[in-house]
Amino acid sequence: MPFGRFTVTAPRVSVLIPTHNAAEFLAEAITSALTQDEELEVVVVDDASTDATAQVLTGIRDARVRSVRLDRPHGVHGALNVGLGLCRGEFVARLDADDVMLPGRLALQSAFLDAHRSVLAVGAQARTFGAREERLDYPVSAAQTRAWSLFSCPLAHPATTFRRAAVKAYPAVAFAEDYALWASLLDAGELANVEEVLLAWRMHGGRVSVRYAAAQRAGTRLVWTRQLRRLGVEASPAELEVHARLQFARFRDVEVSLEEAVVMRAWAQRLLWACEVSGGVGLEALEAELEVRLGRVVVVDSVA
Repeated sequence: MPFGRFTVTAPRVSVLIPTHNAAEFLAEAITSALTQDEELEVVVVDDASTDATAQVLTGIRDARVRSVRLDRPHGVHGALNVGLGLCRGEFVARLDADDVMLPGRLALQSAFLDAHRSVLAVGAQARTFGAREERLDYPVSAAQTRAWSLFSCPLAHPATTFRRAAVKAYPAVAFAEDYALWASLLDAGELANVEEVLLAWRMHGGRVSVRYAAAQRAGTRLVWTRQLRRLGVEASPAELEVHARLQFARFRDVEVSLEEAVVMRAWAQRLLWACEVSGGVGLEALEAELEVRLGRVVVVDSVA
């Protein structure tokens, strides 16, 4: 927009970083964004931190960094929505204050969104560091991502870039706002992940997913319930427990009794029938996803 003799142009990408008492990691996260080869701004929302976060932000001398401090804690969901309202870019790239954006991420994801107009958000593969080191793989194609989303968050939130115009606000689902957002975006378009590892995801005991695990499980079940209803399935609490076991089976073996295995397969068949009728999830992709998960269900004589 015009400003005197100058023109203030919006950056192509807004990097959104909410933070609460993560001063020891924050500078590294911001630096990893500023060194990206893309026209960008970094929007940091300090969610009423009581550590040295303010000093860290004061020490960063880069006009591309914009920050706001909240006078009381809003939680991740509230801080994200405050920050989203400040983002001016065509695309919004998420990053957590304790993680590191790997080189080339923004250019690659921006180019992907340019080339795939039906995709509203694109994630990436991730590698963890710190307390645990491993590669975390996410589904790549839009069909795989849609099938995966019935069970688990299909995009790694701090590795995701989405179209600002597609997201008015994060849904009010505490500690599962990302999963709820991806599920809602699937009503309007597609999600996907690139094959490259673009996030270094720090593992430590202070992460939100560790401190608020129970609340995150409750939020996840709420998202499951909403998605299943779109398929015409009204799941009971017992059926959601079965669904939870299929969620875990994507990542590790799940030991069950013969009776429990029969129940899980019956639930899987019900999901396939529902998808065949509703067309909400590609049947072929869901069959492949269920085959992987059921393949890790191990029947044992006795289950602790």
